[in-house]
Amino acid sequence: MDLGEQLPPTTHYVPADEAPPTGLVFRGNFHKTKVCDLNAGFFPAVPAFLIGQRSYVAALGVIEYMCDVPSFLAALRLYRAPVVLSYAAVDAPNSTTTTAVLRENSYTSLAFETLLSAAGFHVGGTSSIPVGGLNNKLYKLTPV
Repeated sequence: MDLGEQLPPTTHYVPADEAPPTGLVFRGNFHKTKVCDLNAGFFPAVPAFLIGQRSYVAALGVIEYMCDVPSFLAALRLYRAPVVLSYAAVDAPNSTTTTAVLRENSYTSLAFETLLSAAGFHVGGTSSIPVGGLNNKLYKLTPV
């Protein structure tokens, strides 16, 4: 699913994804996606007029591949916008699958939620979403 196609036509959507490890191939349609080395701190530029102006950030299926999650969350916090993100904690049901070997981090639910708080986010809601055999938790965050 292309998230951009689900948004209102007046939405300024900046699709970005982590550069894949060598040998991996992207799935789906990424012709509009900016491939960024998020682990090196390269985030997509957002026009200044959008910062804090009813903007939202989505980080779906990305946190598991971040080497330095606290720094990644701190960078998200700089957008000063609500964030929707997903994370498959290692203590979630069905968390051990073949994709788990590609992870860069292994936080429990409690440890991950502690990181969110330390980065300056309030968890406004959560829901579980099964994706590819993993039980991801979807978080709705607001900067505090």
